[in-house]
Amino acid sequence: MNQNYKEGDYIPSKGYFHICKYPNCVDPYFYGRKNQKYHPDCKKRNDAEKAALKREKTKEENEKMAKNLFILEELYPRSGGTFEIQISEFRIRGFDFQAPSRHVKTEINGYSCFIIHGYAYRYIKERETIIIYKKDELCRV
Repeated sequence: MNQNYKEGDYIPSKGYFHICKYPNCVDPYFYGRKNQKYHPDCKKRNDAEKAALKREKTKEENEKMAKNLFILEELYPRSGGTFEIQISEFRIRGFDFQAPSRHVKTEINGYSCFIIHGYAYRYIKERETIIIYKKDELCRV
C-alpha cells in the first residue's frame, strides 16, 4: 500500500485512503468508503469494547435480577400462582428484595405485584408469605 497518500485521498478502483482510528490496529492503512474510520475487524473490536463498557454500568443490577429470576423459577412449581411460600424460603436462597423489578397492580383485585421478566410475585404482609405467578397469569388475579 502506498503510504504517500494522505488521508481522504480517492484512489480509483480502490476507494478512499484511510488510517484506521482503532488504537491497537496492526496495519493502520486501508482503502474504504469516504466516511469509514476503521478496518471492518477493528470496527467490530471497537464496537464490542464500547458495548462491554455500557454493560459494565448495569452488571450489578442485572446479576441481582438474574439471581431473583432463578429463585422464582425454582420456587414457582411449589406456588403455581395459588399456594403461599414463606418469605424465609426466599431469604435462605438469597433473594434480593431491593433488586430492580417492575411494580404493578392487578386489574381484578388491585394486588400489588412485582415483575421480573416472565414471573411476578405478590408479598402478603400479614402472613409473611409470597405467591409466585407467571407474568401472563396476572390478568386473572
